[in-house]
Formats: sequence, structure tokens, C-alpha cells
Amino acid sequence: MKLKLFLLFILFALISCKPSTISMVDGFYKNGIPEKINYYSTIDRSELIKKELYYENGQLKLIGNYKNNRKHGQWLYYFENGIKSNESWFVNGILEGRSSSFYKNGQWRSSGYYLKGERVRVWTYFDENGQLIKKVDFSR
Repeated sequence: MKLKLFLLFILFALISCKPSTISMVDGFYKNGIPEKINYYSTIDRSELIKKELYYENGQLKLIGNYKNNRKHGQWLYYFENGIKSNESWFVNGILEGRSSSFYKNGQWRSSGYYLKGERVRVWTYFDENGQLIKKVDFSR
């Protein structure tokens, strides 16, 4: 019983120590849907940690994270119909890792990797039916 109470106390302490996030809506469409929501780690809005953009229909357009006010981690972009249009990864504001783009029907458009902001390895390109069009080798 004491162990359960101790674990519950530790869990509560960890949850309550989580830093608070301040969200700020930056503009609304005429229908009341927010255009952009920024998330900050500080009340003075000096450190942006996340951004969300929306279409007028309320569909998410973009979501991405920041670290030290630079793009960091996964960034996702969407078409107005809700289908993902692009997925990219950033490290300190520079493209790094897998990047993929898609057509409005959800089929792959392109896929490849970035290293320090430059295309590397083999990139693949597809048509709207998912058929491979070409491969381009960006190896150095």
C-alpha cells in the first residue's frame, strides 16, 4: 500500500512540474475559426514552441514545433481536404532527415532525405497514380 501511495505521489509530482504552455490565437476568419495559434513557453511570448495554421473550414493547414525559436522536429502540412501534403523534419531550423510530399489524393509525390539542409541519397518521384516516375541520386 505504501509503495502504491509513493508511486502515486511521484506521478503527481511529475505531472505538476510540467511547464505550462501559453497559447495565443493570432487572427480569426469571419466564421470564427482561428487562422493561427502560437504556443509559447513563457508569458512574454519570447520563446515560440509550436505553431498551428488553419484553413477557413477549420481544417488544420500546418503544425510544427520550435526549439530556440527555430523550426525543430516534425512539421506537417495539409491540403484543405485534410490529406497530408508534406512531412519534413528540422533540426535547429535546417531540414534534416526524411521529407515526403503527397498529392491531394493521398498518393506519394516525392520522398527523400536531407542532411544539413541539402538533399542526399536517392530521392523518388511518383505520378498521381502512385507510379514511379524517376529516381535521382543526390549522393556526394
